[in-house]
Amino acid sequence: MPSATSPELPSPWREFLLEVDESFSEPVTLHCLGGFVATIRHGLGRATADVDYVEIVPFDKLSVLQRLAGPGSPLARKHGLYFQHVTVASLPLNRMTRG
Repeated sequence: MPSATSPELPSPWREFLLEVDESFSEPVTLHCLGGFVATIRHGLGRATADVDYVEIVPFDKLSVLQRLAGPGSPLARKHGLYFQHVTVASLPLNRMTRG
């Protein structure tokens, strides 16, 4: 998937993700799914305002991310986009090995 610094990531996603990246002092990894992934990774013409994620590493950054860029956060209001932690999802067992 394109990173926040990839030129192919469209606005306003690029600006939103760059601002989130710049807010963390250490690397944070998100395991994402949903409409954002379908749109960015597979080019499906589906509008979405959120990035659904099922896991964040390190886990203790979950509350930080939600305060920073979750629904109703300052970044969500600024960009009209937000991160949404998904707690119920049916995922393949080998999801970590898929490309």
